[in-house]
Amino acid sequence: MKRKTTKSRYDQLQKTTSRARRGGGAQQRAALSENAVKSTKRRIEGTFYFLVVALFFFAGRMVQLQAMNRSDTHLSEDDMFVKRQVLPAPRGQILAADGTALAITANEYDVAINPRAVSDQSKMASLLAKTIGGSEAEYLDELAKVTRADGSKNFYVRLARHVDEARVDKLRALMRPPKDGKENRLQRTARKEFWAPVSLESTPRRQYPLGNFASQIIGFTTNDGAGADGMEQAWNKDLAGRDGEIVSQMDAQGRPIPGFVQKQSEPVAGRSLVT
Repeated sequence: MKRKTTKSRYDQLQKTTSRARRGGGAQQRAALSENAVKSTKRRIEGTFYFLVVALFFFAGRMVQLQAMNRSDTHLSEDDMFVKRQVLPAPRGQILAADGTALAITANEYDVAINPRAVSDQSKMASLLAKTIGGSEAEYLDELAKVTRADGSKNFYVRLARHVDEARVDKLRALMRPPKDGKENRLQRTARKEFWAPVSLESTPRRQYPLGNFASQIIGFTTNDGAGADGMEQAWNKDLAGRDGEIVSQMDAQGRPIPGFVQKQSEPVAGRSLVT
């Protein structure tokens, strides 16, 4: 009887120990599982923050590259489409002591226009014919040339060459505000927009009224207007004056587009020389 009791207690103790072991294993496994979850969570958070930092880095780099490309594009556009054109200064006269003109510069102009910007072709042709002369019908034909032979857009037409200053002054009078000042804001805006496509390009030409008289002493000028011999060369710096400049968008052939002038400085005429 005593043996059975002892065995029964032993069995009960063994079962209790076994249950305790199973309980401890479960707790241990739970602890291990919790540590694994925490470790995985930390790895995920670390990966997330790394990706966020990398994303901001690449985004900043893209913005920088785009800014650089935009800057380069602006430079290339300026180099390609905006040019500086010299406006030759009227050369000073060479006069004899009694005032006789030995060498003079005739102030002449080429009249050009952007045909694509003309709002009223008939009115433009009529006013040009009345001021600088020429045929109204021919002006209409020129104003209709809004495309070139290859089908591309045409922004430049030369309407007249070597127009003397007297006729150009008549044209300028129409471009300027009326002398009586009776012009409201709408009329002023309409006038400026109407004449904006027109460009007057200075083309001064050297002339010698006495022909070959004393030509070896007076000298002559080159095609660029610089003195090449005689008094023209010796006094070139005083006679030449200071050229002006026009900064404008250019068409495909390198000519300024009328109405797209950005900056213009007028030339300063040279000093006359009395012998």
